[in-house]
Amino acid sequence: MLNKETITTRELISLTSFSNAYLGKLESEGIIRRDAKDTWLLVSTINSIVTHLRRPRHSEAADRLATVKANALEQKIAREASELIPAEEVAEYSKFITGSIISRLAALPPRFTRDLVERSRLETMINNIRSEVADLVEREAARLGGDHNGFNHHANGRPHSQT
Repeated sequence: MLNKETITTRELISLTSFSNAYLGKLESEGIIRRDAKDTWLLVSTINSIVTHLRRPRHSEAADRLATVKANALEQKIAREASELIPAEEVAEYSKFITGSIISRLAALPPRFTRDLVERSRLETMINNIRSEVADLVEREAARLGGDHNGFNHHANGRPHSQT
């Protein structure tokens, strides 16, 4: 069988253990070609099959890796173009703003009145507003599936800024 220049389809199937359908696929992809009806050039056909089998294949894992790399590159480009802000910077900014508001609110009652009863009443109103806002922050953080981004819990169970 191997001392001749051509080979039949049946002999090629026997030699390669490929199915007739797979040989047809290789032929339709231009990897192998017939010499004549039911005849293949032995050396060139086997060389073409071996070359094809040695070619690196794209696997699903390689495709996923390429997608991940492309997404990472897109994010890097977006960051460099200032379209995205790192989460750490957003958290630091939020802590700064929250701390500034809280310190100014805490200074408001003594600036507003010298009357201790009115001062206490105003402090209670400010603390209620702070609690309402803390509850909103907690609910929104839970909705987003994250933590409180720089907030921890006070002894009374209410979140407060770490600033």
